[in-house]
Amino acid sequence: MGATLSRLWAALFHRAGRRRPAPLPFAYDKPLDDSCIRLLQFVRPRWFDFMAKLTRPQLIMATYPIDGLPKYVALSYTWGPPHQNRQGDSDRDRDDDANPSVVNDQRKKLPVQINGQTFFVFQNLKDALDGLYSFWNFDDDVQHLWIDAISINQDDLTERSIQVGIMDHIYRHAATTAVWLGRANADVAKAMRVSTALLRIPVEDFAPYRQLNPPPEEFWRARGLPCPDADKHWAPLVRLFQNRWFSRAWIIQEVTLSKKVVIICGHHGMTWDGLGHVAFVCHTARLGQLDALPAMSRYLSGEEGLVDVHDWVVHDPVGNMFQLWLNRHRYLQRIDTAPSDSATKLVNVKDTLLEDMRAMTGCPRDTASAWLMYLCLNGRCADATDPRDKVFSHLGLVNNMAQQEGLSPLAIHATYAPEIAPSHVYEQTMQLLVEETDSLAVLMALNDPPALRLASLPSWVPDLSRRQGLDLMWSIRPRFNAASNSLSTTRPRIQITNHRLLANSTPLATITTLSISVTDLLGPNWHQFTSHLLALPPMYMYPHTTAPETRIEAFWRTLLMNAVAKVHPAAWPSSPSAGAMFRAYVLQSLARYFPSPNTSTSPSISTSTSTNYQANINALALADPTGTMPSFHSQADLLSQIMTTMNTVTDSTANSVDDKEHENNPPAPPTQESVLAALAACVDRASAFLVGMDGSMVNRRIAFTDAGHVANVPLWAEAGDRLVVLDSCPCPLVLRPRPGTSGDQDEDGLSCFTLVGPAYVHGVMYGEAVGPDTVWERICIV
Repeated sequence: MGATLSRLWAALFHRAGRRRPAPLPFAYDKPLDDSCIRLLQFVRPRWFDFMAKLTRPQLIMATYPIDGLPKYVALSYTWGPPHQNRQGDSDRDRDDDANPSVVNDQRKKLPVQINGQTFFVFQNLKDALDGLYSFWNFDDDVQHLWIDAISINQDDLTERSIQVGIMDHIYRHAATTAVWLGRANADVAKAMRVSTALLRIPVEDFAPYRQLNPPPEEFWRARGLPCPDADKHWAPLVRLFQNRWFSRAWIIQEVTLSKKVVIICGHHGMTWDGLGHVAFVCHTARLGQLDALPAMSRYLSGEEGLVDVHDWVVHDPVGNMFQLWLNRHRYLQRIDTAPSDSATKLVNVKDTLLEDMRAMTGCPRDTASAWLMYLCLNGRCADATDPRDKVFSHLGLVNNMAQQEGLSPLAIHATYAPEIAPSHVYEQTMQLLVEETDSLAVLMALNDPPALRLASLPSWVPDLSRRQGLDLMWSIRPRFNAASNSLSTTRPRIQITNHRLLANSTPLATITTLSISVTDLLGPNWHQFTSHLLALPPMYMYPHTTAPETRIEAFWRTLLMNAVAKVHPAAWPSSPSAGAMFRAYVLQSLARYFPSPNTSTSPSISTSTSTNYQANINALALADPTGTMPSFHSQADLLSQIMTTMNTVTDSTANSVDDKEHENNPPAPPTQESVLAALAACVDRASAFLVGMDGSMVNRRIAFTDAGHVANVPLWAEAGDRLVVLDSCPCPLVLRPRPGTSGDQDEDGLSCFTLVGPAYVHGVMYGEAVGPDTVWERICIV
């Protein structure tokens, strides 16, 4: 008996282990054109099946004319799993929702019944159908569904291209867009409980905290919530925003054009504006950045800094959702259909969608190509199954905007023919923008490692396939304009021919010294800049104002791109002197990395190294008339300077006694409490300085030139690279000569370069290096 059961078990096991045969393709009816779409309906279950929930959903699908559609729900979801740990993904690593080989793998699909045929879908869509079916109201007047994976024959490239072209119509005319975030679990339930608590807090309460510091601990305690950076209570909410749906390229168009959006996660539900409120609160609290800057977090907690970083990609899932909500709100404001809610009060009327688009693209007026590039760049962190969809996913929204505003439609059309490469689509997008705007302002938003770009892409074309965020430079106000005093009359200023970009340039300098990166600033090598600064004259040769400026001030302003919270020039409301923040950083670093024999408990450095850089610091301090750079002679002297600096800052912000009374009543000797308070204040100000440059130094480093400039350049810049001003670009650029002393000449005899990236060069960002006598040279960028 036992042997018989064993043989039977073995036979069953062997059969179960066999690979499932490839399913027969689903038989669609005739291909669709742009005059019709396919819609689905659930087959109404028999009453006893429905009550007992014994059946799986069955569907019927039919074709409807675009001008005679019934009411329907458009489903928005991820093709692959909704949840996956993306930490550590490289830029070229594609998850299931962005990997064609996985998307087309039939073995990962499950069957559903449509028109009596078997149709295979991924697990997440199967879950969505089961979830919708479980609470579907068969007596409602909305009984139809549109689901891209089913309603469009994905194997028919012609049909797919045509239907993508009318996607804006599909979402704009849906009664509701249902966003499926996946099945519910304990983590989702916790996130929903936190969301419910946040929905009770009026958005007006967060007004004082939008720009600089997040709400303090007492703010949350007063509302019955723990502090976000000290409690795991918030982690489920952050993980909710890490759902893959929030990083899909297509969602920008889907939610922006939809009349009504609802969020569904298992049996939980929320309105779109409710989720936007939660995202706004989390964004203000900097929840999405708690893990985004690990080096900063470790530094501020007393641990060692980060090892060398060559491509620091920062993902802020909360910020992605908030930006999505904000852009939809701005779009609705443009077409005068924005809802009247309290969140509107926190949307700066000056910070409009149009202003952002013009700042990023350099477009003086609305054009369809400028809107397309703006949306593509804003969606660079998004994922797409097909890299071409990083452009195609925005075509419907842009053409819809163009139609509403009387603009010419886009000259780009979605086509999925295999011979159309992503690089061709990206170059076409950039070329259309440049031809319409005659501006290279868009380059201010990009800072990509050349080695990680698409190999066939010209260096002047944005790599839209990257999941990298945008550089801070484009968003600083007032906007940079390094060529503002140019009297060049050549129009157009830019020409594109045979994948080459021709523009007028004037040289600034050549990079001679590569200095510190953010990794150095957060570690024991923080002092490397001191020897580089000593090579400059004590007074900077290119001050950003008419007032004299020291090399120390030029250096710390360059670290920040001379902006805090995107406002130029750099200043902190809490400090009477912006330089005092940098001084606190230096004092904190001196104390933190002071040589100590106990290397197991202190991140110390060798005594000889310390002696060398302390000498440099003292030399800088001696020649600094502003007193920003501290000196160092002993630990007692260091503590005295910390006490003096912090007390000076405190006194300057309060009503201090007059000097005579101060002489008659000298301050009491420092107590342990006063010392600890001064140290804490020093750490706070040092931290504020570091947080102030959390965007300006990502993937960047400081460099010095042969002409004495201090510059903030891409991390991958090299000695010998050129800093130039183009009369068509608001910021200086780092260009690398082609092999040869001054760059190989191209077929037209022009000097030829590749683009390394945009640069902040202190003292030349508002046209100071350009004048009537400036000589312009035509160059070629490939």
